[in-house]
Amino acid sequence: VQWSTNIGEGDSRRHRITADPVVANGRIFVMDAKSTVSAIALSGETLWSVDLTPVQDGGNDAGGGGLAFGDGKLIVSSGFGKLRALDPATGGEIWLQELDAPATGTPTVSRGLVYVVSGDNVAWAVNSDTGRVAWQLEGASDVSNVSGGPAPAVGDDLVVFAFGSGELQAAFRKGGLRRWDATVAGQRRGIAANTISDITGDPVIVGDTVFAGSHSGRIVAVNADSGSRLWTAKDGALGPVWPAG
Repeated sequence: VQWSTNIGEGDSRRHRITADPVVANGRIFVMDAKSTVSAIALSGETLWSVDLTPVQDGGNDAGGGGLAFGDGKLIVSSGFGKLRALDPATGGEIWLQELDAPATGTPTVSRGLVYVVSGDNVAWAVNSDTGRVAWQLEGASDVSNVSGGPAPAVGDDLVVFAFGSGELQAAFRKGGLRRWDATVAGQRRGIAANTISDITGDPVIVGDTVFAGSHSGRIVAVNADSGSRLWTAKDGALGPVWPAG
């Protein structure tokens, strides 16, 4: 161990750390279980911390969220229904977009757009410079979504969103025109986790194939152009798969 440092609130009965650390510009960006974002130097020193809890809310009212870095900005989603761009040097807010629903899923930044899925099953594409909404898509309805949902995957022409209902949705990344829909369906019977249909294995695009996995016990590969199923494995995924060989 080279060093360790405290980043704030840890897991509790009502709150969880759902944001993976992001390393960029010689800094480590983290978010604790109660919406405090910090920048840590590679030596372990805390450079800045920002509490993103809105003034009208309490720290126990929501939790969870995700981090992404791109276009020179730190992008933060939060359970308070807000998507922010922060200055990675100071933590100052560059822009704020209201999503009108909890946004604990991980955002993705690519070529001037920020992609994220909110808790009401709406896929968002937001301009990374201004925070203005470029386009939206709606997914299938779902009773609830796991906190810390998967990040959208971006290819040359398409962006693939994953929803709590088990739906995969591909759209043209520039205009938001829907290309195809697919479903990660199936369960491992006899296990309590099979009642949670959420896609928890982030979609991964490799060549002309999209891979994704569900909490309930399935991993699928679908054609990136058509969404047609190529194969199914009877194992689940709580993180992105890693195609090799």
